Amino acid sequence: PTSGAAAGTSGDGDDGPADELDEQEGEEAFSDREDDFERTYNFRYEEEGASRVMSHPRQAESIRRQTALARKREAEAAKKELKLAERKRKEAELRRLKNLKKQEVLDRLRTIQKVSGAEGLPLSEVDLSKDFDPEEWDKRMAEVFNDDYYAQEDAEFARLQEKLENEGGAASARKQSIEALAGRLGEA
Repeated sequence: PTSGAAAGTSGDGDDGPADELDEQEGEEAFSDREDDFERTYNFRYEEEGASRVMSHPRQAESIRRQTALARKREAEAAKKELKLAERKRKEAELRRLKNLKKQEVLDRLRTIQKVSGAEGLPLSEVDLSKDFDPEEWDKRMAEVFNDDYYAQEDAEFARLQEKLENEGGAASARKQSIEALAGRLGEA
């Protein structure tokens, strides 16, 4: 019994070598597990597939909210429609203002024709859609207001000139009567 106790056994002399074998196998198994852990930990980036970083898609089809995207698209479409409608409204307003301006210019041309007495001459043929060319305008005015225009007898002008002369005669008569009155007062 002393030899078994000295060998570190439990007191049974028969079980000594078997216990040692079990203990060695346990230590070896632990050591193997320890080596496996160290190898996997130390070489974790060198394992197969470790060079690839695992990633996930930003929008997984299964978790995406379709209604939110549909509402967003509808809002964008409505916004585009509003912009298009606003643009069409502005274009229509611009066309209306251009037509008003054109009508105003044509009215002025008719007034010029009426005042100038050139009602038979076609001033309305002036093209308002193209750029203004001063040489073309001078040429057109030379055609309209030529020698025939100035040779015409103007009844309205004659009537106004006669009226002015009559008023001028009345004014000179008044002036003479005032001078005569002043002369009489000076004598007295």
